[in-house]
Amino acid sequence: MYIVSIKVMERANEATNLQTILTKYGNNIETRIGINTLDEHGLIIIVYNNENIEEFITEINKLDNVKTNYMKA
Repeated sequence: MYIVSIKVMERANEATNLQTILTKYGNNIETRIGINTLDEHGLIIIVYNNENIEEFITEINKLDNVKTNYMKA
């Protein structure tokens, strides 16, 4: 199990592409919490339950204006 944080800058520009990736890996996502801010940024916290975490993170990191961090829980 992994805890993943995804910081999204310019949320309006990246939301659709990020949502496509999250949907693709949706069967591995146990919990997803979205935190909106008053500016254009957003934060998503995910509990990810699969060993293909590197593939998931790599795909997200290909997006512009999106940064990820993760740790094994």
